[in-house]
Amino acid sequence: MTSHNAKLFIAKAITNNPESFQPWASRWMRPLLKLLLKFKDDTSSPSFNYFVTDLCLVLLTWAETYTPDTDLEKRLAKQVLSFLMDSVRHENSSVFKNNINIVRLLIEKW
Repeated sequence: MTSHNAKLFIAKAITNNPESFQPWASRWMRPLLKLLLKFKDDTSSPSFNYFVTDLCLVLLTWAETYTPDTDLEKRLAKQVLSFLMDSVRHENSSVFKNNINIVRLLIEKW
């Protein structure tokens, strides 16, 4: 089993160059959705932080070629959207608007 830190490292590599991984989006979708849900379970900071934002932007980039397709991916996507909607609030209005826009785009593209 891959450690959480290793998953974060790999995810950061993906967020730094999502176009390079886009041809394999169907293989990366499930692990990235599960990683996003780890932030929901993290009691120290269950929030819409910069890393969550970066992962969402990767999924939006990939939405042109791949969206959650299998029943499991669709279920994970619903859970991710629920987490994001619960975490969308932010004291900074610009960040709040950005968070809302990301959720809106994910809903539209998925």
